[in-house]
Amino acid sequence: MKKVYQATLLACMFIFMVMSAAHAQSPQATLTQYISDLQKNPNDTALRERIIKHVQTMRPAPAIPEEANRHFVIAGTFQKKAKDIKGYELAISEYKEALLVAPWWPEAYNNMGILLCLSLQLSRLF
Repeated sequence: MKKVYQATLLACMFIFMVMSAAHAQSPQATLTQYISDLQKNPNDTALRERIIKHVQTMRPAPAIPEEANRHFVIAGTFQKKAKDIKGYELAISEYKEALLVAPWWPEAYNNMGILLCLSLQLSRLF
């Protein structure tokens, strides 16, 4: 009786493990869900951190989507042509859009941070 019980318990554990593995999302599916959630709540910094940590575990790292790259290029164009705070704000807005699509992109955060500092300095001058 004890062996039947152990065999049944072992079989149940095996079935549970197989079912759990089958329901586990792929890393890309998890990333897609995280990004969808972030786009619904762009100010969720904890979710941004979770996305960045998740991407750091992915092999290979995900590519930057074309939509994010398009916003990045537009932001760079606005940045180069900026002559006042309004120009910087346009660029910042485009970097924010890029980071809603690719929230793990360090160059976009860096460039946006530089512009935020510049716009803050300009706002203090005027």
